[in-house]
Amino acid sequence: QHIENCVASAKLYGTCEAGVAGEYKGGWSAWHLGADRVAPGNAPYRTDRLLLKSTEPLLSGSECDILISLMETHGAEHGWDSR
Repeated sequence: QHIENCVASAKLYGTCEAGVAGEYKGGWSAWHLGADRVAPGNAPYRTDRLLLKSTEPLLSGSECDILISLMETHGAEHGWDSR
């Protein structure tokens, strides 16, 4: 199911080229959830480092403006539901 959803999303929404490294150079801080907060043994991940918070902005101001414009265009063309 997950793979099918990813393929469908890639067809509908813009995606990055595979294998292209991002430009984010900041760090990450983990939000430790503790044992069994997601699933027994945190399966299938087997870690409590499931949530990471960036220590710096992920996008520049101009990248945010572009993303907002793309999303507003998408919403105007396809509606504002959860897809």
